[in-house]
Amino acid sequence: MADYAFAVNKSTVDNVKTTSRYDTDNSKWMNDSAMWHKVNGVLVPTGDVNALPVQLYGSTIKSTVIMLERAVRTTNTFLADVTIPAGTKTMIVATRVYGVTGTFAAGQGLVLKSGILGIGPEINPVIYDTATSVLKTANSSISHFWGNGITKGEAIPYNATQFNHFCGFLGGTTVGGLIGITGTFEAGQGIDCSSSVYFLG
Repeated sequence: MADYAFAVNKSTVDNVKTTSRYDTDNSKWMNDSAMWHKVNGVLVPTGDVNALPVQLYGSTIKSTVIMLERAVRTTNTFLADVTIPAGTKTMIVATRVYGVTGTFAAGQGLVLKSGILGIGPEINPVIYDTATSVLKTANSSISHFWGNGITKGEAIPYNATQFNHFCGFLGGTTVGGLIGITGTFEAGQGIDCSSSVYFLG
């Protein structure tokens, strides 16, 4: 005779004895409308109705918007203002450098500033400036992380050419920014770069 271990249905505790049961002889959950089979130690539901609902948690990328198209630049350039989608929990503003030609003194190169606008008519924009992280080598990047529960902090280098900055809370309606470029450039030289924003839900 098969052994049965009864499981609690998410919606009705009163029906625990009749809603779902585990057939230990056949390694599967059974109920009136769905059946769960054990596959490599994991119970997998089959059937049109799932008697034991599964809820996935975590952040996913909802959308990506290019704030600055890739091009070779030699001067400061504003990033496009982008509306923050409703329901966004975390936002990442990222600038990537693909190639560099020119001459750079100490502290020169590319820096990223990003900011939150539209918090309120009497509140100044919240700006984060990464002057401490200067890009002047190919295949380098800076990322700004904005989100509720994120504490503003200094740069945390991923390696010598890739930097993560934690900027603070996510509020307002719009994100914008600026890439600052300094150096000495001959004709045809500059910093080949682009910027995007990633919205996570």
